Amino acid sequence: MIDLGTLGGDYSHARAINDFGQVVGTSNTIEANGPHAFLTGHNGVGMIDLSILEPVIAAGWTQLTPYSINNKGQVFGYGVLRGNYVAFLLTPSEISPIPEPSTYAMLLAGLGVLGFSLKRQTKSSLFNA
Repeated sequence: MIDLGTLGGDYSHARAINDFGQVVGTSNTIEANGPHAFLTGHNGVGMIDLSILEPVIAAGWTQLTPYSINNKGQVFGYGVLRGNYVAFLLTPSEISPIPEPSTYAMLLAGLGVLGFSLKRQTKSSLFNA
């Protein structure tokens, strides 16, 4: 058993671990403004608050809840984007402490595809009702 620590608050909750020991979950912060998504064991860095990464904030994501991490380091979960609960997939390049400019382009492209598919799914469910 390993103490993962917290993001400054008084609890953390692990959700998943991959074969390389990277763990995702949620933790509260010292401000106690709700749980924040975290990742540990990425590039030798301790606990990373995924909720405050620049690409996540720039895209407008809130209330991230990670559910799984694969052996590529990709984090899957759900969050709120423009008032809707939708799935997300963060890749290791998006999790890097200093993102490259191409990271923003890839994140925005991925979010655009997600938004398009959500919009299309919503329209098709209206016609099927």
